[in-house]
Amino acid sequence: MSAWFGGADAGKIAFIAVAGFQPVVINTWQGVKALPPAYRELADVLIFSRIDHVRLVACPAPFRPYSPACMPA
Repeated sequence: MSAWFGGADAGKIAFIAVAGFQPVVINTWQGVKALPPAYRELADVLIFSRIDHVRLVACPAPFRPYSPACMPA
């Protein structure tokens, strides 16, 4: 990495981005796999397309416990 980006800040940022990408993807994938079947049923009832299901249900659901915007009032 340092041969491509050098030892300056750009190299450090690129290294951190590459090192942090894999754990984020793996944990997000595990969170999506752990979705309750009711979420899929809801998407079927609302006639979501595959893209809408991913955009509106599958991707936001694993982050629900960590996002203050998703907390009930």
